[in-house]
Amino acid sequence: MKEGYKNLYLPQVVIKHHESYSRGLENTKDKKERFRNETYVMQKRWGKVIQNDPYYNINLTLESENFELGKHSRGTNYLKIKQLT
Repeated sequence: MKEGYKNLYLPQVVIKHHESYSRGLENTKDKKERFRNETYVMQKRWGKVIQNDPYYNINLTLESENFELGKHSRGTNYLKIKQLT
């Protein structure tokens, strides 16, 4: 982004990603440690960008990966919806 790159959207393209397909599950001490280190590096390098991503819906959480409604507003257009239980 700081180099001036932009995202390109091609609706006809289908890409399939199989998360950790070649590495397998994070089920050993070494794999868990590697994952923690990768997460740390990612957050250190991109944390401020991720927190202010203009393309990520401000109403969704940054606390988990399930795209649920967030508990706190990250912008002025915060959508207030009562979650049904």
